[in-house]
Amino acid sequence: LLRLARRDLSSGMDPVAYQQQTLDLFTLMLEKGADPRAGHQCKGDNLAVMRFWLKQRKREDMLQVLQRYFPEEAGSIPSA
Repeated sequence: LLRLARRDLSSGMDPVAYQQQTLDLFTLMLEKGADPRAGHQCKGDNLAVMRFWLKQRKREDMLQVLQRYFPEEAGSIPSA
């Protein structure tokens, strides 16, 4: 999940198709039980780190999906 959050548009790909494909994959992973709080890459609050990267990449669509699955954990975004 964090890799999708940090990923930027690949060159040569249609931006609209890219955004929809990554949103679909992100949503599917959450539906299947992927936990954005787990992982060894991040120190501290992994969920907050994911929100930070989604904001950096201007992925409000993915932030909304994340909020749907983890509404009780909405919190502050760490600064870079």
